[in-house]
Amino acid sequence: MAEHSRAVFLGVIDSITVPPASAPPSFSAIVVRQPDTGGSVQTKAPLRSGADTGHTGPRRSSGAGRLRLIWIGQRQIPGIAAGTTLKLEGMVSAADGMPTIYNPRYEIISSQESR
Repeated sequence: MAEHSRAVFLGVIDSITVPPASAPPSFSAIVVRQPDTGGSVQTKAPLRSGADTGHTGPRRSSGAGRLRLIWIGQRQIPGIAAGTTLKLEGMVSAADGMPTIYNPRYEIISSQESR
């Protein structure tokens, strides 16, 4: 897997991680390809699954097409919760064996737009 590659991804938030108040501020989520469209990934590096312990929310995927998002310095992101559809863009790197985008650009897609 390439160390870094640019990606565009359409997916649904599967789970979020709520860090303890004593931890440095960060907000992380796992996103999976949108089931009805197959997602849209444009990257040179394949998306691989990894262990994702410590996450809350429903599990909708066996691991294929999963991507971790981490916003550094944020404890929450308004509008982002389990089930939210997002269009994401950013540099993908491997962190703890899972493809990860730090501080991704994102667009929240309404349920009407994603049909």
